[in-house]
Amino acid sequence: MFGGGGMPGMPQMPQMPGGMGGGQQEMAPPPDPVLMAQAMELGAFAKKAEASKLSLCEELQKFMFDLSRLVDQYENKDMMFVQGWKDWMLKCEKILGQHKVSKVADFAIIRSAVASAERGVVDSDKYSSVGNITSAKKMAMSIAALSLERAQITLSAILLPLEERIEQAKEITAQVLAIAWQKGTLKDHWTPGQPFTKKQELWTMLMSREDVQGGITKVLSAVSMRDALTLVDRTLNEWSRAHVMLEAEEKKKEEERKQREEQRLKEEEEKKKKAEEEVGESK
Repeated sequence: MFGGGGMPGMPQMPQMPGGMGGGQQEMAPPPDPVLMAQAMELGAFAKKAEASKLSLCEELQKFMFDLSRLVDQYENKDMMFVQGWKDWMLKCEKILGQHKVSKVADFAIIRSAVASAERGVVDSDKYSSVGNITSAKKMAMSIAALSLERAQITLSAILLPLEERIEQAKEITAQVLAIAWQKGTLKDHWTPGQPFTKKQELWTMLMSREDVQGGITKVLSAVSMRDALTLVDRTLNEWSRAHVMLEAEEKKKEEERKQREEQRLKEEEEKKKKAEEEVGESK
């Protein structure tokens, strides 16, 4: 259900060695599911301290979307382009630094090239296309514009694997919740269309269930505990919105059906009345 082989989160039961003389081996008792759930929960809470991959992914997506604004500024020869570029680079560096992403150094190096250009110093081998520019301000603007592609490539190298991991975690989270719904256990913690406030209680319940432990393990191998709870919350909110929309659609259809039925009865009544009048006139 969550991948090939046995359930990833379940350890194999070891065989106990036999006695002297090659006696029959005995199987160890099955692991206590409650103790296993508690162990998984402790491990999950240890991951909670990790930086949020979901948060990093969404922040980097914002930076990628913001690139078009910088390109527009450059095309329009906006004198604030270089300052806007610097602000954008510094924000990228800050986020990458907070999440301990080593590629933050790439952004610092790119930014240093523009800082040097503002002082009239340019690496002629690396930026030969700006060699004929004498104005330090125009040099800085040109190098900042040229560096946008490198910044975009660097961000993409960080972002694409993150998006893949989070999408996988999102899909498995939905599968886990769907199984819990089918088995009836989700209904004790969540009502469609109602605010969801029992994330931790629901997660603890899911970790105690053997039928979804494999999925839980895969989710926590892709994202932190905090991200996992966020994905649970978002998935159930999406389902709630879909449920509300479906209810509204069903209500609308029912009202339309009633209106058609009322119209049909009204027409039949008018036909009956007209027929009675015609009979009366014929007499």
